[in-house]
Amino acid sequence: MKIRYLISLLFFSTTFLSAQIWTTEVPYKTTSEDDGVIRDFIKTNDDGFLVLLRIKDSTATFNKFQQTMIKYNASGELEWNRSYDLGINVPNPFTNTGGVFPKNIIQLANDNYLISGITIRDTTGNNPYLFITNSLGDSLSFQTT
Repeated sequence: MKIRYLISLLFFSTTFLSAQIWTTEVPYKTTSEDDGVIRDFIKTNDDGFLVLLRIKDSTATFNKFQQTMIKYNASGELEWNRSYDLGINVPNPFTNTGGVFPKNIIQLANDNYLISGITIRDTTGNNPYLFITNSLGDSLSFQTT
């Protein structure tokens, strides 16, 4: 009798502890190794997730890359999608490439996001940058070194 009781208790307790499972497809397709590269992926404080991408701007006259951030909520639904070119409009003349090359993202205690990476423009070479956004993806600060 005790065994039946323990099995019943185990069965009912595990049904209430089942995890929510969902899948989401990031709405970018790659046509080359340079387009739509996922640079980082984090779980956010609200149990959603944020994807950091490097996207090639197909409308530019040179190989211009942008930083793109896509935020999903805890149910896997899209909350917002933002792209930033950080004002880079002149490529490095030796490579005909320019733009933003994000590397990492972290969520700060105040729910802002801190992104690091490098920028490539004209002949100044590769410049490290820090970029801060609020929880809605609105730009707050950009600093190159």
